[in-house]
Amino acid sequence: MRVTNSSDVILLQTDLDRLVSWAESIGLTFNTSKCYKMTFSRIYNPISSTYYIHNHLISSVPSIVDLGFRLTPTLNFRLHIEEVCCKALKTLGFIQRISHEFHLSRSLKNLFCSLVRPILEYGLVLWDPYTTTDSMMLEIVQRKFLRFAAHILNFPHPPHDLTPIQNFLQLPSLSARKHDSNIRFLSKLSAGLIDSTVLLSTLNFRVPARSTRYTTPFLIPHSSSNYIFHSALPRLIRIANNDPDFLYSFNF
Repeated sequence: MRVTNSSDVILLQTDLDRLVSWAESIGLTFNTSKCYKMTFSRIYNPISSTYYIHNHLISSVPSIVDLGFRLTPTLNFRLHIEEVCCKALKTLGFIQRISHEFHLSRSLKNLFCSLVRPILEYGLVLWDPYTTTDSMMLEIVQRKFLRFAAHILNFPHPPHDLTPIQNFLQLPSLSARKHDSNIRFLSKLSAGLIDSTVLLSTLNFRVPARSTRYTTPFLIPHSSSNYIFHSALPRLIRIANNDPDFLYSFNF
């Protein structure tokens, strides 16, 4: 619910009271010790108020995990990216400890692709980083694996150049996989294979009034801030418009 004034605060508390009453009417109760409040806003002084469940104050938290995503009040995903990289590095450390005797490249690659890479790519369409710092945090995880694999397999490579072992393992860069993932998601959304009418309604397809060589499929919406410019949907549209093969990617 969007809260813009004191009346909205009262309405939200009223809705919360009704939700609690409805839950109790069917024999359910809220565990108030696990109920938290967070205000999502990009302005400097958002409206802040207190909310209660049976006179129990709902405490406010600086961040919270929902469906595997670390959310903050400003919806900045830096903290989420840091936690993803930390978890991926821990898993990679486990792989390194158990695979010192491995000498098959396929085994090492399968371990990385099945245990580490899914951590780095879960929900990536939503939080795909746009800063160099955040992107490098993800790439460092794969580079560390490539360095380990080259050592285990005794694979020669120039200092600080892991391209040979990467090509040998046929392991694309994470940036390339991010691009493919973004294109695949938007293609499925455009083709109606993702059940989200809200997202689909925000796509502005370009319909030229006359024949033209300008074949970009979408109109890019105006972004009033840097945050909106780099948010998920405008980013997906820009990627699709810059990919000449997007229009031919509807075959799944």
